[in-house]
Amino acid sequence: FFSLINVPARGRFLLNMSKTTEELLGELSQQDGFAHCADVLLKLLSNLAGDPNNPKYQKIRVTNPLLQEKLFAVPGAHTLLCALGWQEEGEFMVGHAVDHGMLTECVNLLQGLRDSAQPSSRPASANPVAEARNKEIQAKLAAQRAEKERLLAAARDDREARANRRSVASTASDLPDNGGSNIKRYSDLGIDLNRGGG
Repeated sequence: FFSLINVPARGRFLLNMSKTTEELLGELSQQDGFAHCADVLLKLLSNLAGDPNNPKYQKIRVTNPLLQEKLFAVPGAHTLLCALGWQEEGEFMVGHAVDHGMLTECVNLLQGLRDSAQPSSRPASANPVAEARNKEIQAKLAAQRAEKERLLAAARDDREARANRRSVASTASDLPDNGGSNIKRYSDLGIDLNRGGG
């Protein structure tokens, strides 16, 4: 188990009397998955710093799959929580003995480290299921766009084809002026039945 010592002159916790929280955060920031780990740590620690008497923020379930994947899978995250005063109680880590001044300082340091992390050092996606789902959605959207373009092109072609066809109404101007009394055949109206009616 870890021994924690409060050094009031510098306001730093020492872990095993050898590492400060700044050093622990520095080591943590070099690990793969630091960006996601920092996001989770910032949420947990900021909530506790903002409302230290709320029991909801004083306890985290170690077996939580999200915490396992994004927080505890990163080497050094558990050590940092212990250095801040969190203690294991069964399947929980409880933050009853956390120094809130140190907690606020740690949140500020962690925020700075996360903000200064290079975007290229952050993994594109830590969740392969979410990445596969995103690719599936992108493929569906591309297929929908292609289908929409195909339908628009077909509608354009149909409009052009209808405009090019000779309509029956266009021959009505060729009707005789006598009211149609001399019309005895379809050909008098300009309709050629051998051509399909129009």
